[in-house]
Amino acid sequence: MFAYLLGIMLGDAGKLHSEQTRFLSMNLDLQLTMKHDSNQRMGEFACVAGNALGIPMKRIADKGPTGADRTGKNPSNNYRWNSARSPLLAWMFTVGLGLSPGKTTTTHPVAMEWVRTTPRFFRIRFIQGVADSDGCVKKSEVEITSVPNADFVTLVLKELGLRTARTTYENGEERGSMVYWHDALALPIFSEFVRSYRFDILQGYRTRKPRQWKKWGLTASPSEMN
Repeated sequence: MFAYLLGIMLGDAGKLHSEQTRFLSMNLDLQLTMKHDSNQRMGEFACVAGNALGIPMKRIADKGPTGADRTGKNPSNNYRWNSARSPLLAWMFTVGLGLSPGKTTTTHPVAMEWVRTTPRFFRIRFIQGVADSDGCVKKSEVEITSVPNADFVTLVLKELGLRTARTTYENGEERGSMVYWHDALALPIFSEFVRSYRFDILQGYRTRKPRQWKKWGLTASPSEMN
């Protein structure tokens, strides 16, 4: 639960708000588009994770379209969940993510090399939190958009045995982490408890038999490998 919530905090879905008083505290504001029903499951699972850690978190009033979605062709409202202000969230932000107050995960690289020393199950749940938040399934790959932390995410993926993981760049800057679908499916890169629409799309790839198998060094389908 801790690892998954930490992954969400690294992703764009989790908006952290801080307040400098005698003791630093933060709250988590989770907003997910209503274009996918499964996003409701993700939000509820995040609440379970927060509550399990002693951080009260619940769904609040939905929010209208924001950002680029507001002016897009198909604007959508957003599911929304909010946590109580908690020193634990502030500790997860400053110590867990390695960011000082005033910094954000979208503009500053995290300092969390400690994650690489944690047990495998912890790293998987952490990656699943990031992927459920910022991942997408493409024709032959899964991409996790994690600017400016793509190199770190790619490194964690590689150390989990996803040998096809690599960082993509745009104008010389880190853009995201890409991994071929067979590696993503074997992990799995999306939480099997949340079962997001991304998870279901990737599960559908089990019956695929692309010509690239030999190139990837596979001798069996991902379902047989598992």
